[in-house]
Amino acid sequence: MNRFAKVENHEELVKDMKSGALLLTDRTVADEYISKKTMLKSVYDVNSEINILKDKISKIDKVESDLEEIKALLKGLVK
Repeated sequence: MNRFAKVENHEELVKDMKSGALLLTDRTVADEYISKKTMLKSVYDVNSEINILKDKISKIDKVESDLEEIKALLKGLVK
């Protein structure tokens, strides 16, 4: 019995009959997959960083608002 079987309609794939795993046999397709996966991880990382920065900006805006309120209260006390 052959250990690997071709996958119908997918020339770049074979099935390992022992483990049931699907394996890529075309290095170009594998490289493209790895490249896309790396790019998507980079996009995810950038989105995470953007969300962190948005949160920090929100906190800075809150501090700025609180300082404006304190400033107004102090001006009221001085009058």
